[in-house]
Amino acid sequence: MVDKILRELKEEGQLEYFEKVEASSGIIRAIRRSLIELNMAGLRSRDIATSSFIDERKGKEITLFLRKYEEELEKAKLIDLPGVYSFAIQNVQATAPSDEALFLCLENQPFRKLEMEFLKKIAGESLIVVPRDPAYGLQKPKRFFFSGKTEALASQPATDIERLPWLFSAGEAPPPFKDKTLELFRAVGPTNECREIIRRIFQEKISLDEIEIIHSPGSIYPSLFHVLSAKAGLRVTYADGIALTFTSPGKVFNGLVDWLESNFQVSDLCRMIEGGDLRFPHEKGQSVPSPLKISRYLKNAMIGWDRERYLHG
Repeated sequence: MVDKILRELKEEGQLEYFEKVEASSGIIRAIRRSLIELNMAGLRSRDIATSSFIDERKGKEITLFLRKYEEELEKAKLIDLPGVYSFAIQNVQATAPSDEALFLCLENQPFRKLEMEFLKKIAGESLIVVPRDPAYGLQKPKRFFFSGKTEALASQPATDIERLPWLFSAGEAPPPFKDKTLELFRAVGPTNECREIIRRIFQEKISLDEIEIIHSPGSIYPSLFHVLSAKAGLRVTYADGIALTFTSPGKVFNGLVDWLESNFQVSDLCRMIEGGDLRFPHEKGQSVPSPLKISRYLKNAMIGWDRERYLHG
């Protein structure tokens, strides 16, 4: 639908800011995501102020996209996710207060406007916002629920580790207890940070069941920990799992893709075989040459590259 709208507007010459944008799948997804987010924020095309944009042409064309999108939905008698939330908000009945029906919501759970309105409507007085540790010195995000009890929970720390809520407001933090419940260290780069953590685990002989490592978003730290912990012989679990490229199927998949992209270079094929990830099928009891020997055979065959230089078995 968004693809159709973009093409029609370009053909009609109604676009100036987005005139040179091609209707690729990535662009279509980005525009649709923007339209959905605007609707989830409770905004319709009539609510958007073009003066809020740095370039008013962009604001006018975003409004045009949104209006056309709304018209197409109505014409086709379809409903999208924001429409489902709006319909539910208008028609759902609030839950009557009861000891048996409670709605628990973490205080720092982000909600878009329609999601928050729906939750408040369906939960009614049965909504309980569970307070979390505060973070002094940071502005509270508007999309988060707040119970108002957070500051009271952390106002009287009893240990140094309980002073962490003042990490971004060190000047207002209570005096330290120096009880060794919190220790800071510096390391050059993520790799050295991970090495220092592993070194301290061994040095202090800490049970792995007592350790939780919290890191900034992204795959850098899990990847480093996977490699370093494997070398150290530590069995580590990951909340989001490990990257596919660390598994044998993932290595084979990436290796085969590289092999195809390199026009079937034999060196890429040998690398997969030598790594032990690509194995040859054989019947039970049948002897198979070692991976290094198979790799050597391929190299001695002087194939080099190109699919036609391989013989079909």
